[in-house]
Amino acid sequence: MNHLFSYCPSCGKNTVSFCGGKHWVCSNCGFDMFFNVASSAGVILYSGNSVLFVKRGREPAKGMLALPGGFIDAGETAEEACIRECFEETGIQISPVTYVASFPNSYEFKNIIYSTCDFFFSSELRLDSISSISPLDAEEVEDFEIVKIDSAECIAKLPIAFDSVKKAVTAWYLKTVH
Repeated sequence: MNHLFSYCPSCGKNTVSFCGGKHWVCSNCGFDMFFNVASSAGVILYSGNSVLFVKRGREPAKGMLALPGGFIDAGETAEEACIRECFEETGIQISPVTYVASFPNSYEFKNIIYSTCDFFFSSELRLDSISSISPLDAEEVEDFEIVKIDSAECIAKLPIAFDSVKKAVTAWYLKTVH
């Protein structure tokens, strides 16, 4: 992380120092930057003990299972992001959502590893809405898979893209189904 950039984005000089953890300072102009945690929100769409997963259409983890979700935009609550991302990735309007848990995660994009805090919610999926599943961005979602969750061991064996998703589905299963 200490080599995120070599030149100061403010003055252009090669005088940026990494101060540890997540902090850079330019000794020439005083530029001061923190690389803070990004936030994301995902939703567990369920019917009974079956969960709707998206199959990722992009890296990282292309082809693996994830939940509908994504990064929280500025000025948006985690719940609003969850509802928006669900619609963008499935075409399904959901409401209400129920908080499940949050977990730290790492998300690599273009060779930069972002530390994230992933918020997870759940919403009951109406069986009649399954036929209307259609992502607004077909490049982001390759396919959908409905998985019956019978145990925490079942979740551990699934090809889930992110550790935080695996933990969230396990937390949901233990609170809701088990």
